[in-house]
Amino acid sequence: MVLCLALALAGQLATLFTEYGLSRPDMLRAWRSDTAVLVDGAMAATEAWQRTLWRAVFADHGLLATTERRWTTLIERFEQLSPGQL
Repeated sequence: MVLCLALALAGQLATLFTEYGLSRPDMLRAWRSDTAVLVDGAMAATEAWQRTLWRAVFADHGLLATTERRWTTLIERFEQLSPGQL
């Protein structure tokens, strides 16, 4: 039962971070340098734990970091392409 709950939570977080990659690429760029986007307000605490978790997994020294390349969002990949590569 606990494993099922953990897997469900992991799936929800994966979906959330995927959506952020598509809809909030500027926020993920800020998170990469450990910069908070929401400094004040009700959602600042939520952003803080999400940023900490995202960095632990995806940042340059996160669990999924490799020496060959860092994880990027889909939007970042498109921005790296030249017009002829699209």
